[in-house]
Amino acid sequence: MSGSETRWWSIGSLRQWSTGPPRQVVSGVARAVDAVGSRGSLLGVPTHLDGTHDRRGVSPVIATVLLVAVVVVLAATLGGFALGIDEELSEPAPNVASASGELRRNVIDDGGTDQIVRITHEGGDPVAVSGLVIQVTVPKTGQRGRLSGFPVPGDDPQPTEEYVSGDDVFDNSANSVSGSIGAESPDTDDTWNVGDFFQFRIANGAVSLSAGDRVVVTGIHGPSESTLFRLTLTAR
Repeated sequence: MSGSETRWWSIGSLRQWSTGPPRQVVSGVARAVDAVGSRGSLLGVPTHLDGTHDRRGVSPVIATVLLVAVVVVLAATLGGFALGIDEELSEPAPNVASASGELRRNVIDDGGTDQIVRITHEGGDPVAVSGLVIQVTVPKTGQRGRLSGFPVPGDDPQPTEEYVSGDDVFDNSANSVSGSIGAESPDTDDTWNVGDFFQFRIANGAVSLSAGDRVVVTGIHGPSESTLFRLTLTAR
């Protein structure tokens, strides 16, 4: 095999292997390095009249080939790692095309006066309640709290402090959540579907609402922190 043929074989193979898996890259580099060591004509290493080769140019060539191989392997490894992270972080949020809500005051329930929020899914994708976060903002007081960790289990589900973050504006008494976010609700399969509702209560002790007061309810897809809906409700 002539020097030009050796040069074509080694460089061409290295280019081919550089696009393969790391193990294949390393194997290809080793064969290319072997070619460099055995044939002085590769990459222009001087050849003497007696057929021997000047080895002084071989070491820098080997070092360059190995450096290129290390860079290729690192790039492939880091690229795959970054791609895996991106796939994990890019879980798409469901699309809730339409939702409606109401906020009722002075509802007599179990002998008490409640402030009830009811949200209905009017159109779009189903939403797994395990990833649903309900954020309530009360403009007149500046309070903001989040309710999550659904479905809340039990025959009379209570969203205790483990379900709440931020300001605790929620009623934590028994049976204060229902619909799709309550585990024992008859119409739920742990999914908020079109036509389904969920309901929760705002605590009178934390927030005392008067007629005309506004509350902003935002549905958030927890895994992506994307907004599913935002409703401004007026107490009546």
